[in-house]
Amino acid sequence: MTESRTTGSWTLSGFAEKLEAWRAQTHPPDYAYQQVRGWWPSLQHQPRAVGVVVPGQPAVRFAWVPHCHLPDLGEGIRGVQCHYRVTGGRVICQFFVTAPLDRDIE
Repeated sequence: MTESRTTGSWTLSGFAEKLEAWRAQTHPPDYAYQQVRGWWPSLQHQPRAVGVVVPGQPAVRFAWVPHCHLPDLGEGIRGVQCHYRVTGGRVICQFFVTAPLDRDIE
C-alpha cells in the first residue's frame, strides 16, 4: 500500500516506500538515510519552487537533498536527488538516486 501524507496544501505520496527502496539498493550510511528521511516532508511547502523541472517533463522535478554528502568511492563526492511529480494537489515521489554532486548547487 502506498503511503500518503496530507500536510499543508499538498498531499505527499510514495516517499516512504521510495526512500526504503533507495536504502535497500544503495545501503547509504545511517546519517544520510536520516537526512533524506527528515528532508522530504519539507516538500509540503512550495514543491514547485524547491525542485528543478526535468526537461521535456514539466510536471516532473528533481531536487538535491541539502547538505547530504555521501563518501567518495572514487567518483567524487556524491549527493542524493529526489525526483517527484507535482500534479493537482499531490506531490508523488518517483525515486531517490545517488549521483555525483555538482559543487555549484550546494
